[in-house]
Amino acid sequence: MEEASGVAYDPWWRRFLARGPAVSLGTTLTIYAVNIFYAHQAPSFLSNATQDRILVSSAIGTFLYFFFSAALKDPGYVEDGYQPPREAVRHLPMCRVCLHLKPPRASHCRRCGKCVRRMDHHCPWINNCLGHNNEHVFFVFVLSSANVSFLCTFLISRILYHKSVFALSAIPGTFSLTSWPFWATFFTLDYAALSVGLILSSVTCFLTSQLFTVQTWQVLRNRTSIETILLESLSKAAEERKTPTICNPYDIGMWGNLGRLALPGWQSYLLATLVRLGMNILV
Repeated sequence: MEEASGVAYDPWWRRFLARGPAVSLGTTLTIYAVNIFYAHQAPSFLSNATQDRILVSSAIGTFLYFFFSAALKDPGYVEDGYQPPREAVRHLPMCRVCLHLKPPRASHCRRCGKCVRRMDHHCPWINNCLGHNNEHVFFVFVLSSANVSFLCTFLISRILYHKSVFALSAIPGTFSLTSWPFWATFFTLDYAALSVGLILSSVTCFLTSQLFTVQTWQVLRNRTSIETILLESLSKAAEERKTPTICNPYDIGMWGNLGRLALPGWQSYLLATLVRLGMNILV
């Protein structure tokens, strides 16, 4: 057996040195810094700029908590020397790397160097596997990331709009698209920083919304990414051979599947607050 190696065997701090977590944290904190620094340059979304900063800071705090929780939590590594019940031995596959039987729905992760129970995929943004133990935390992490990026996109857009209106109103004379004063208004460090923040937040909002949609679809059907690919392949093969379609044996209905993601009491309250905040912004 080869010497064990992978993310699962590294010190906890080393996983944050990878490109994915660095980009994820760097992008989010850059958007946050731009929003906080320029919040006073537009009419407040709430009562004043301070409350706007508190709103964004709360969303960022929620994101950071679930980011580190998803990244550091054991996703459900199969312990060395795993011994299944005797009657199940002949039904379980053998992991050729770990050299032990794999529990149902478990897969081996080459990045982590271990088998993971109910493995979905190895997420590069947290440099950790999504598995049985951290799937609920990862789901809220994706939701909080989408919430932060949407909120920052909305607020930065307001800041840019009001800043542009104020700057143009201060220029005497008639505006012309070919006049230098008109264009000089936008060639400043402030506009450059706000534009970068808006681009980053918009792209992040689009990507995280897509990821959240996919994760929600899979959660409601009690599937992992691996199982989705496998079931689609088997269903296509069944159609070609005109045999009965393969069904997901783990699907217990939409509400039953959603109930699997139940969080501890205070985390459920935090999630409910986050969802309520997002709905208030949309409305």
